[in-house]
Amino acid sequence: MKPRRVQQLDKDENGNYVLPVQIGILTVISLGKVEWERDTFHNDRYIWPIGYTVRRTYSSMVDPEKQTTYVCSISDGGDGPRFIIEPEDQNNPIIANTATGAWTTVVKVANAIRKRDHSNSASGPDYYGFSHPTIAKMIQDLPDTDKCKNYVWQEFIVMQGRGPANRPRSLPATPVPNKKEETRPEPGHSEEEDAVEEFEEDSDNNLGSFNEQPKIRPTHGGKKPLSSLIGRDSSPISSGEELEVDEGSESELASD
Repeated sequence: MKPRRVQQLDKDENGNYVLPVQIGILTVISLGKVEWERDTFHNDRYIWPIGYTVRRTYSSMVDPEKQTTYVCSISDGGDGPRFIIEPEDQNNPIIANTATGAWTTVVKVANAIRKRDHSNSASGPDYYGFSHPTIAKMIQDLPDTDKCKNYVWQEFIVMQGRGPANRPRSLPATPVPNKKEETRPEPGHSEEEDAVEEFEEDSDNNLGSFNEQPKIRPTHGGKKPLSSLIGRDSSPISSGEELEVDEGSESELASD
C-alpha cells in the first residue's frame, strides 16, 4: 500500500504535537495514551488510545433547527475501549463499545427529530477521525504503538507546501519498524467501518477533509417512531441518563 499524504503539524521542544489542533472539521484535543498490553485496544488498522479526545459539530439531537458541538473521547472500559460522545446542548453522554455504535445512535436520533427517512448509517472511524491520514499518523507517532502486535504499521509522507515546478514537496515516508514486515491488505471491504479516505491537496495547498455530515443512504420504508430507533427502555435525550449501546467490539467490525 502506497504511503499516505498528511499535513505538517507543529511540535513542541519535546517532539510532541502542539494541541489542540484543527484537522479538517475535527479539533484534536488529546491523543491519549496507547494501551498496548490489551489486544482489544487496537486491531490491524486502528489504535484506540485511552484519553483520545476530539471535538466536532453535527446536527443537534434535541433541536431540529440547530447544530451543536460533540466531544468524542475514549475511556478504559476494562475489557476494551468505551467510546463516549458528549453533546454540548444536553447532559446525556452516549456510551458504546464501538465508535460506529456511538455515532450511529447520534445519527438515528438527529434524523428522527427531523423526520428524515434515512438508513442512519455512520462510520465511526470517519467521525472519530481514525481514518483521517493526519490523525492516523499522530496516533501512530505515540509511544508504544510499535508494541501493538496486531497493528500493521502505516507509511506516511508529510507534505511541505510546493517546490520547483509547483510540485508538492514532502518529507521521507514514515519508516516501518523491523517487527512490522507484513504489508497492509488492500482496501476491498464493504463495511463502512473499513472505509479510509485519502486526502488530496486543493489549489490552495490545503489537504482536503471529509464531509461534515455523515454519509446517509435513503431507504424506501416508512418512518419509525423514535422509541423504535433507540430502544424502548433507553433514550439519550432523557434528562440525567446515560445511553449505553452494545454494538460488539470495534475490532470485530473493523476487521471483517
